[in-house]
Amino acid sequence: MKNFFIALLTFCIIPTTYANDAVKSYCKSVSFSKDDSIYNEIAKFKADMANAKEVAAVADEALSNLIAKKSPVVTSWIKRRKLDVNDPVNVARQWRLYYVDNIVLSSGTFSERPKVIQKLVDSEMSEVFSNLYTKEKKSLLKKSFDIAKRDAINVLKLLIGKDEAFKEIKERIEKITIFTPEKVIGTKVEQAPRDFLEWGFAYDPNSNQINVGLDGLNFAYPKYQASLVSLMAHEIAHSFDSCRFSGFYKNKNPFTSIQSCLRNTSSVGAKKRDDSQLAFLVQNNIIKKEVAQNLLANPTCNRSLYPLPGKQRDQLDEIFADWFSAEVVALSGIDLKNLRSELCLEKELSKGSSYISNEKRLAGIYLTQPTIAKKTSGFLGLLGGKDTGFKYCSN
Repeated sequence: MKNFFIALLTFCIIPTTYANDAVKSYCKSVSFSKDDSIYNEIAKFKADMANAKEVAAVADEALSNLIAKKSPVVTSWIKRRKLDVNDPVNVARQWRLYYVDNIVLSSGTFSERPKVIQKLVDSEMSEVFSNLYTKEKKSLLKKSFDIAKRDAINVLKLLIGKDEAFKEIKERIEKITIFTPEKVIGTKVEQAPRDFLEWGFAYDPNSNQINVGLDGLNFAYPKYQASLVSLMAHEIAHSFDSCRFSGFYKNKNPFTSIQSCLRNTSSVGAKKRDDSQLAFLVQNNIIKKEVAQNLLANPTCNRSLYPLPGKQRDQLDEIFADWFSAEVVALSGIDLKNLRSELCLEKELSKGSSYISNEKRLAGIYLTQPTIAKKTSGFLGLLGGKDTGFKYCSN
């Protein structure tokens, strides 16, 4: 689940910044731009929420109380934004937007808001969803998901055969559905309203669904269907990645050799999770002993607050999901036009990220897959992916 909202700009490919020659060639031949209408709609929604009397009254009261108590929280907030304390109108305006983002729409707090605010959020967000999840886009999402689901099973059949592990994974994949939100109250959107405004695609193991956030609608166009199928296949792979395998399945993980290859520096070199602080966190009762034991038993699993910010999160499962999605689109026979062209945009990663760079994802996974390399050889000049400089991992 993880491309966040970036302000109202159109993003076009700038391929010259990458060093890998294969990636440079590829990115000169594809196109990708974000859909401004999505972010205009989100910005309008947040502004309307911040200006609504129901929200403004509560936000202003919270700000007044914090200022009266000389709270370092609000002092720090004002300093970080370089706001002029002598301009209280602007401070209040900015605070209301902050309050909407970080309190009203934040994960886990929606049910704590006054009922009048809950109803307002539900009404306003439902309108946003209605405007943006059009019939045509939902149809393309469903069609692409069906292709990804069908061919994910076909790839599994080819890679691991019809053994017991295949049957288990197939059974779970067959039950996966996609979730596109329509309202807030009474749905999973209640748990994290802002996520659905800002995120793209995320596999939800609890409901066995792929959540489609508004950022995912950037790909809901025929010209990006190869990417859409790939993204759906990526999320499907998270239903049997190394973290979830021990929790969902009884049989031995059939992809250990692939995952070992993806760890190797001749491939993309997926980094391992940094557990150096785990003992300290347990000793200081920040993490319970039982949770620590579970983490040690599942070394590729990351949690929302573990590892701590700045410490290395395990990269294997995101890389494995990319690898599997490349296998799916290679088998599917669909037109590979603009396949994962959004990865041609540089993306700054936080220290210790569970992702590798976009350049490495393209060079080390997608353009190294032999069928994809062959189909793109007209302008890449690749021979089985050798020119990317990365080893192709296969069973």
